[in-house]
Amino acid sequence: MEKIYFFLNSYLGMYLTQSVFHSAVAAVLADCTIIAWGITSPARRQALRIWVILIPIAAFPVYQILDPERGDIYFRQDALMDTSGWLLMKLWGHLPVIVFFFIVLALTVFIFLFQELLPIIRHTAEATGGKEEGGGDDKGQDEGELPDRYDTSIIKALEGIPGGNPQVVVIDDEDLVVFSSTGRVPAVYVSTGLIDELDGEQLRGAIAHEIAHIRRTRRPVLTFLFVFRVLMFFNPVALFEFRRAVQDEEEICDDEAVRSTGDPIALSSALEKFLESHETGEEQGNVRGIEDYSHDMLLRKRISRLTAEGTLNADKEAGRFSLPVFILFTLAMNFFIV
Repeated sequence: MEKIYFFLNSYLGMYLTQSVFHSAVAAVLADCTIIAWGITSPARRQALRIWVILIPIAAFPVYQILDPERGDIYFRQDALMDTSGWLLMKLWGHLPVIVFFFIVLALTVFIFLFQELLPIIRHTAEATGGKEEGGGDDKGQDEGELPDRYDTSIIKALEGIPGGNPQVVVIDDEDLVVFSSTGRVPAVYVSTGLIDELDGEQLRGAIAHEIAHIRRTRRPVLTFLFVFRVLMFFNPVALFEFRRAVQDEEEICDDEAVRSTGDPIALSSALEKFLESHETGEEQGNVRGIEDYSHDMLLRKRISRLTAEGTLNADKEAGRFSLPVFILFTLAMNFFIV
């Protein structure tokens, strides 16, 4: 216990524990802000989640500079929460809470490495090796071997999307596939199966969504956020909030697509086709994991939002000052959590 107590009162121990608790407080306050201000805009929600990740990174060192005595016993007695006291509590009279705390941190590190960092490293290595860009050229050559109706469907879909659009590459695949690449030459990849399954308006909505992803890479919010997410690789709250920010990004691109096409029903019906495809795979006995169920839940949420009236501009004014109020209140409150 003496070693644990010494660690908790070291600079590293205080930073590790307080950053997690600061994240938890910020996450709760962010959700309270969303409810209290009636925020439905995914862009405003995402901004709050970004600050949930950013604040704990610098909060502890800044607090220590402002008040070097902040961690002493006298300050802790009057603090809102003494994290060391909570973590040193013994469950069932034997096992300190900090054991479970470190188990959660270890699981978070494991998830970060194998579900976030390694896939990015693998994708970057493939792109560096020319697989991604070379593959785009190969697919472009294969595209000429496909029936002309696929080219015609893509041309008609792009006509309804304003602005300069990236190239669209048709890939010969019977599954419902659409994704975007944001390399040197941005492109949207669409499968023949998707073109066969969707009508013209639905296809336009699906492509417009991917084009929105490409256009938003000019403002690489998630890339910027992931860099700071890496610094909080041990923080389970940062893991959870980053994934929620990614989900918000999907809804933001839905909004961008609807603004381009003016047809939310077409996009929602296209998403329904993807959901039906996933559920058909489940009925056929395909093995599905937690990520698949989470993906389907997000699809249902996006479909429901697109079919509801007035969701795009519902809180244009309501949440205007929510972010600065949230930041100030969170910083003030976390100062007294040591």
